[in-house]
Amino acid sequence: MPPVGAAIAAVGTAIGGAISAVPAFAASSFIGSILVNTAISVGISLIARALTPKPTIKQSGIQTAVATTGGTEPQGFILGRTATAGHHICPPMSHDDGGTPNGFLTYVIELSDLPGIGLSRVILNDGYSEIGDKAHPNYGFPLLKQRVGGADHAWIKFYDGRQTTADPMLVAKYASYPDRPWSASFVGHGTAYAILTARYNREVFNNLPQVRFEVDGIPLYDPRHDSSAGGSGTQRWDVPSSYVRSANPAVMIYNILRGIRLPTGEVWGGDVPADDLPRDNWFTAMNACDAPIGDRPSFTAGLEVMVNMPPAEVVDELAKTCLGQVSEMGGVFRMRVSAPATPVQFITDEDIVISQPQELDPFPGLAASANAISSEYPEPANLWTSREAPQILNTDWEAEDGGRRLPTSINFPACSIQSQVAQLMSAFIKDARRFRTHRLVLPPQAFMLEPLDTIAWTSARNGYTNKIFEVVDIVDQPGTINQEMVLRERDPSDYGWSASQDL
Repeated sequence: MPPVGAAIAAVGTAIGGAISAVPAFAASSFIGSILVNTAISVGISLIARALTPKPTIKQSGIQTAVATTGGTEPQGFILGRTATAGHHICPPMSHDDGGTPNGFLTYVIELSDLPGIGLSRVILNDGYSEIGDKAHPNYGFPLLKQRVGGADHAWIKFYDGRQTTADPMLVAKYASYPDRPWSASFVGHGTAYAILTARYNREVFNNLPQVRFEVDGIPLYDPRHDSSAGGSGTQRWDVPSSYVRSANPAVMIYNILRGIRLPTGEVWGGDVPADDLPRDNWFTAMNACDAPIGDRPSFTAGLEVMVNMPPAEVVDELAKTCLGQVSEMGGVFRMRVSAPATPVQFITDEDIVISQPQELDPFPGLAASANAISSEYPEPANLWTSREAPQILNTDWEAEDGGRRLPTSINFPACSIQSQVAQLMSAFIKDARRFRTHRLVLPPQAFMLEPLDTIAWTSARNGYTNKIFEVVDIVDQPGTINQEMVLRERDPSDYGWSASQDL
């Protein structure tokens, strides 16, 4: 985190040391890790992919639930809407209120190491506190829940990281503070932070206040709004000031693949050029996330990201929130959101190269099957604590599995909308019931196929009529240019969702 000044120089130095490890997650190594992930993930069910361990991402609730302290915390930033307790830039400070010694308590809390986030709501102690509209000249906007007898007892002041001067109250009250004097050079440019000021009153605060912040994430580049990249608008990749905030998970993944530049100048994520992210494909994925379901977009996401998180794991977590998968072939990255794409090729049994072996895996073992699903997600109505979503059961599936209930559980730390969680759970468990996987060889005419493409197969031998299969893997056979591929069954109906189901 860029230091606000000498008061946090130790923190900035320590975290600068932690940042030295970032290149291990950036550029080429990130590309290598995501290639491994995509090679594995597109060949298995959404559930199996989601259950792949991600040790650096919590599986429920918000990522930072209690304000951290000290000088060894990694840098972080916010994607989409989420909540965070942030990081204390310095220990709590206090000053006189004109009558009571140390009557005012001051917290300075860093919320993001990249600028441009927005403050949505404040959670103080046991609930949201509405923010007043008339600012105190020193302390910012009052928190109305802490107003007693017409007197304010808590205020919030927020800087989004684009500030160019130090906070005047901190300079005025703490310029001669013992141990940690706050000077006019403590600007914190590039760091989004909040100042909480609380007035001493035992009726309002029994203990030191606990504060969390609901925030909207950093501005992101959306190529759909760039007229120089086939879109329509004024955004430009090389002009970060043109970016806007977005809760679209496909937009987030696109930015991670292109690379998010940190205050140190290093890149977190990939270094994939725009030419290797096909415009039409990514526009389609982004539009699918924005498609309305009732009064909400189909898919949104929000996550607090620490730079010690491997970017490939963050991509996987964001992809979960939109039923998405990312594939790579020849250095070109493509994304599919929700339902499988329209078939690009139609085949029959006669199109298969019969001189090559064929394999069919029709059913997994019971240990790899699931017919019930539960989930946890961060619920804003519960102050962003973890909440259990209603379980999905299906008696027909249980009968198919010999009368056994085979439960699984998938948590969505990057999704905070209950109706979206229900939509995800429904699609995940339905997709898990699509068991059939084929390995076969097609003639050279299939060389245009890529992972995540779909084919429609009519097969008298297997009883298929234009049955949809998604290309999991495809390899050129040496000499013949025949295409050896793995296909997994998909069904677009598994992904349907309507506004009435939100209820």
